[in-house]
Amino acid sequence: MAGVPVVLAHLPTAPTVITVDCTTVYVAPYEIGVVTAVSLADGSQRTLNPISANSLAMDATRVYSVSPGGGNEPQGLVISCPKTGCSPSYTTLATGQDAVWGVAVDDQNVYWTNQGGDAAVEKAPLTGGPAVKLT
Repeated sequence: MAGVPVVLAHLPTAPTVITVDCTTVYVAPYEIGVVTAVSLADGSQRTLNPISANSLAMDATRVYSVSPGGGNEPQGLVISCPKTGCSPSYTTLATGQDAVWGVAVDDQNVYWTNQGGDAAVEKAPLTGGPAVKLT
């Protein structure tokens, strides 16, 4: 038998993307707004990342996101933040991405798709370095 859903938090913008670990749900709204970290224990909220995102991924210590454009935020970025938050700023892994969408991560690289222009799948090393087109 299914359990009863529990509302963890009410957010100021419509959440569309989530990823979760054992303590926190990371939530991104569609294109405009901030990435919010919501505690699974008590529903408390904090801004993780001040840049809008349309996709999230994470590893053991960081949350990765892409900013597709829209709003006043920087656009076409692939960034990461520690799970504790991006204060004072986020780590930029790639810039100038065309209609960036989707993000994934493994132990060496972050991957994303570009829906505009040449519709490419790209990657960049987590330690920094140039982006490489895979397709």
